[in-house]
Amino acid sequence: MSMDLEVWSPNEVTLPDDLPDSERWVQHGGDFAREEDEWQVLVIPETRSPSADVAARLSKTAHGLCVTLEPIGAPEEGYKYLESTVRHLARVSEGLWLSPQGTLHRHDEGDW
Repeated sequence: MSMDLEVWSPNEVTLPDDLPDSERWVQHGGDFAREEDEWQVLVIPETRSPSADVAARLSKTAHGLCVTLEPIGAPEEGYKYLESTVRHLARVSEGLWLSPQGTLHRHDEGDW
């Protein structure tokens, strides 16, 4: 199992250049992984259209990313890196991130 979050933006993200610590990410097909001994964070380009809530907050939304932490029982370090990655991608793309509760936030908004 995993913890899955989303980032939606009007601006395309260049992977892996726009990822934090970009040199530490490994490409697997179109996906990128930051792999550690006890956890990994994956960034996967989203192929579906944004939800109505996302479209209402960002009228020019065209690009989505799924950001996943595996396993769900990862240590706190993995969860902190997941959060920093999601917020970083939302900031660099001028987009929004979707919290685990389904609420949309800017990069500097929302409780984790």
